[in-house]
Amino acid sequence: MRVLRLQLTVLILCVLITLRAFGTAPKEGKQRIAVVVEPNIYNHIKGELRIYSEDLRNIGYSVITINTKWKTSFALRSALQREYEEGLVGCVLVGSIPIPLFHRDKKSEPRPCVLALMDLDGVWKKDATNSHYIGLPSQPEIFPEIWVGVIAPNSSRGSEVRQLKRYFNKLHAFRTARDLVPQTQKKTLSFVEFNWKRFTTMGLDVLYGEDVVVVRSPGDSSPIRLFRELRKGYEFITIEAPNNGGFTGLKICEENGKRDDLGITEIKQARPATAFYSVFSCSVCCPTKEDYIGGSLIFETPGGVLVHGTTMPGGMNCPDILYKAWVTSSSFGEAFKKWFSHEIPRDAKATDRHWYLGAIVLGDPTLDFPHRPGKLIKGK
Repeated sequence: MRVLRLQLTVLILCVLITLRAFGTAPKEGKQRIAVVVEPNIYNHIKGELRIYSEDLRNIGYSVITINTKWKTSFALRSALQREYEEGLVGCVLVGSIPIPLFHRDKKSEPRPCVLALMDLDGVWKKDATNSHYIGLPSQPEIFPEIWVGVIAPNSSRGSEVRQLKRYFNKLHAFRTARDLVPQTQKKTLSFVEFNWKRFTTMGLDVLYGEDVVVVRSPGDSSPIRLFRELRKGYEFITIEAPNNGGFTGLKICEENGKRDDLGITEIKQARPATAFYSVFSCSVCCPTKEDYIGGSLIFETPGGVLVHGTTMPGGMNCPDILYKAWVTSSSFGEAFKKWFSHEIPRDAKATDRHWYLGAIVLGDPTLDFPHRPGKLIKGK
């Protein structure tokens, strides 16, 4: 009996020591995500954030929610550095959260650069006023430690709270297999403005094989054609076109050679059910600008849950590398991180590396590719 009691005592002590050593750390294998929320809207979307966090936990993540008011993006970066030491793999910025700005040259204005939040061990050079970055880390290679996604409503398009509620509700519906995308014969579209006709599938064949519609011939790649295609319910659409000189629209060539705009109004009228977008157009995914196209695709369409684009000129080469990584990774965010690691070091000159600094993911980066081998395809 004494032996049994002694064994039981030893067992209890072992358990207590183990609990003390590991505390309340997440279970082994859990990946830690920070959801950083604008304090002014936090209380208004607590219900949606709770459901979002539950959805993330159900797919294996450990979630922390932070609603601190940040004076600068530098303070946010310092906080993420501390969280990275605790196992952080990614961060989702919700609402108006300060994003590091990067000044590419004297002629251009500073633009958001999420890479500065992803590359947590790099020493980025600040300007004299300490308000934005003007230089990349000195090491020849820049490798992101975490991924970052931005969910920032269009400030001029009505209540930001209402936009966020609507987005998180459709995101939850998408996750729980109530497919937002009608079943069409073709699952994906590559729309190429005629003057950019050197482009074709833009890497979508990596994801969908031969099941890619390419529109790029004169007359076909017109604003009216794109409007019609948006209404067909593709799962994934890439758009290759110049912007309209700003952030609010795309300039698309008509059959007569003249260019016309396709902007927020037309996107809303088309009501696309498409879930994923890659927009190869300079600067139209800049969340600090009113009426930016990337925000419209997420917040003003029935289907948009994720947009890949750029806040600056250029920065979206080799999408096939990104899509290959998405098929084999746990999330789009993880694939985005791998794409950065592949593309940035390849261009050794600082001027070349600047070309990628605007790349950004709008929406939820934790989404994985729906048709990954071995995974049930929605609707089938």
